[in-house]
Amino acid sequence: MISADTTINIFKALADKNRLRSLLAISRKGELCACQLIELLKISGATVSNHMSILVRAGAVLGRKDGRWMYYRLNPEFAGSRLIEWTQAVTAEDEEFKLDACCIDEICCAPLESITKKQRERCCPAKLKVLFLCTGNSCRSQMAEGFARALKSGEIEAYSAGVATHGMNPFAMKVMAEAGVDISDQRSKNVSELSGVEFDYVVTVCDNAAQSCPAFPGNAKVVHKAFDDPPKLAKDAKTEEEALEHYRRVRDEIRAYVESLPGVLTKE
Repeated sequence: MISADTTINIFKALADKNRLRSLLAISRKGELCACQLIELLKISGATVSNHMSILVRAGAVLGRKDGRWMYYRLNPEFAGSRLIEWTQAVTAEDEEFKLDACCIDEICCAPLESITKKQRERCCPAKLKVLFLCTGNSCRSQMAEGFARALKSGEIEAYSAGVATHGMNPFAMKVMAEAGVDISDQRSKNVSELSGVEFDYVVTVCDNAAQSCPAFPGNAKVVHKAFDDPPKLAKDAKTEEEALEHYRRVRDEIRAYVESLPGVLTKE
């Protein structure tokens, strides 16, 4: 039996029509792949992923990963409650929901295991794994990772690291927060910690990192895109505000670069 708090969270999550449509489609079929939800709802993979994350956190659905692909089913506690019956009843006469009920059988007429890899890749393209590498993983690479996570999460799985670890730069965190991106949960990492990840691209954001760049497993392509070093630029600043201006300029340059991804990488 689901708790009152979980019930409230589920109702909040279902305030979005696409989440409600997703939930009812899953309830009809038992389990759906993200690619099938993309086809039904006609929205992007990143948007489906965001909607499903909200439903999972609310306690309405459970997800499982099969290779690169996510599959979703009702939380058994929710499926066994009268809430799902009520949800089906209140949408029964809505034309869009009626159409979903017809379309879902056509979309899912074949068993899940018979959906070809090519079909899945068309619906759920794999994200590019991109590592932003600098000397100490304290400022520039952290900014790049933060922007990539905030702006390109549907296309890029972003990481950052350094050839050494210098800790998180507080000015970098401050100017990123000014731009609406919180990187306070990120941490300074040595590149050796990511030795098991097969990257598609490694972007060196400072000259020292480019010269010290280690070899990576797989077919990672190394791309060099250097940015000025804000701590070095701000070394002689007379006030904190004067120092922050250097960080803001470099931050904006990094944002512009990240916004050009992944297209600019494939042209290198």
